[in-house]
Amino acid sequence: MLSQLAERAQLPPEDRLQQRAIRTILSMFEAASEPSDDAKAQTAITGSTFRVSDPTAIALLDELHDKLSSDAELTARAAQMRYLHAAKLLVEREAAALGATTVSAQHGNLVVSWSGREVVVTVHHAEKSLSSGAVFLAIERLDAEIAGSYRAIGGLLVLNTSTDSSAIDDFLAKKGGATVQVVTWQGEADDPAIRAALQRLRPVDGKTTH
Repeated sequence: MLSQLAERAQLPPEDRLQQRAIRTILSMFEAASEPSDDAKAQTAITGSTFRVSDPTAIALLDELHDKLSSDAELTARAAQMRYLHAAKLLVEREAAALGATTVSAQHGNLVVSWSGREVVVTVHHAEKSLSSGAVFLAIERLDAEIAGSYRAIGGLLVLNTSTDSSAIDDFLAKKGGATVQVVTWQGEADDPAIRAALQRLRPVDGKTTH
């Protein structure tokens, strides 16, 4: 993994320090073409065998391998971070267009505020389609957060996967209205849905519009 990081580092000056740091770490390990019979412990990392004499280093390498060697896991994590960042930027932009300010809150949430009246925004990224039950649970958590704030007047739940909209509408109706809006956002084509949801939650004359 470290070798791949070193190879990916580009030539501009700002990346040379990264290259040197990675190569310094790699220099602590001696590559072995064949297993050795000596007393030194060996650990296989990404298809290569490294002879490591320090037990602490062995433990760290094993832990590192278990947690970070999966390309699929890293790719999924990167996709999640890109989605969360893009969705939050969109909410900030659409909120500003509606005359609101936006601040970051706990647990990665956002708070959209119109003169002290707040809408709590939760962005949820899942690798596969969410069941209705999972969405209902997310709504309940958002509702609890709204109830715990004397300034909050509603909430917006942004999902990256398609859901059963009719089931969600029925669930929200049973809860007594549209205090929480649920929107599936998967790209630019869904931008208007974010603005429409914020528009419905925006207070008008001291009340929210639904």
